[in-house]
Amino acid sequence: MPRNSRSILFAMKRRAPQLLSPVVILRGVGVFPMNGLMGLGRNALRTKLLVGNALFSLALYAAFIPKYSWRGALAATLVSETVLCASTWIALFLCARGRWTRVSPEHPAREAAVRVSQNELSVTEVTKVRPEP
Repeated sequence: MPRNSRSILFAMKRRAPQLLSPVVILRGVGVFPMNGLMGLGRNALRTKLLVGNALFSLALYAAFIPKYSWRGALAATLVSETVLCASTWIALFLCARGRWTRVSPEHPAREAAVRVSQNELSVTEVTKVRPEP
């Protein structure tokens, strides 16, 4: 192996993990909105975000790796992880505030059950419980 390629490999082995360290934070912070979307029953939206980001990542890798080698892979990874984290947080905030409505119900039976329970809550009178003196 020529001396130049060894030094490039050594530099890559030393520098790449340091530059990839933000991925650990992005993955850790990105778990919360994913679980939040699942808790809100937005599994289809969650899946669309993951598949969309996977396709976006593939496009970035195809564009950056041939031209920039490992630096391109590193940049594409950082960009795709940042986009995934940001898009899931935005989707969670929009869903939680009711601004992102469903076009069609994912589970009609569950939607009907929620409507019935909401009607029962609005019909029944809630009384305040006073503590004993």
